[in-house]
Amino acid sequence: MKFIPYPNAEKPYGFTADDPAALYLYAKNGALEPPEEFRAVVLGSRIGGGAEGVSMKFAPLQFMASALFGEARESGSTGSKWSGDSYKFAIYENTERHTSLKYVILRTDGGGFYAYAVTENSAVALFESLVTLPMERLWDLCMVITRAYECGVSDGRAKVEHGFLNGSLTVKKKKLRKQNAIEFSIAHGEPRPGMEPRSPQTATITNFE
Repeated sequence: MKFIPYPNAEKPYGFTADDPAALYLYAKNGALEPPEEFRAVVLGSRIGGGAEGVSMKFAPLQFMASALFGEARESGSTGSKWSGDSYKFAIYENTERHTSLKYVILRTDGGGFYAYAVTENSAVALFESLVTLPMERLWDLCMVITRAYECGVSDGRAKVEHGFLNGSLTVKKKKLRKQNAIEFSIAHGEPRPGMEPRSPQTATITNFE
């Protein structure tokens, strides 16, 4: 995968992917050359690469399919049409050796650039099948997958904040497989009559400084 300067501009305010998806990448701090690396969250991982994600390179990415919104669609019973074309997706195979991150979903929109890496072994046959779908159906699927991840992160953050405010959140440091770790635990309130009490929700973070 490579990027070329955004056309019709005296200087490159951004770059577009040199493939059928033509995803847009903003030029940070007036950079004249596109970046060589990016950060991606890892789908199917409890940590997702941490808050900063994992580092990946653009060069080994091989284009597989565009996932674009297509024509405007009917919107409910109002008779109006809506367009989601501001969200653009594309799917790439990561050809870099010695990595478990075999596929990447890239997304660009008005808010910036986002990357979602897939590490599941079963994803090989899945993605080979998915890229045969029309680009509109791929857009639907990519939107559902990425929104599910974003909503999961948002919901988890809200639970931690709520637990902190109501005193049900406990945090403790521990050792996990000889690594420093922090365990978060959120206790549930009293169960409703006739219902079994629920165990606390826990999450553990490792590899932090």
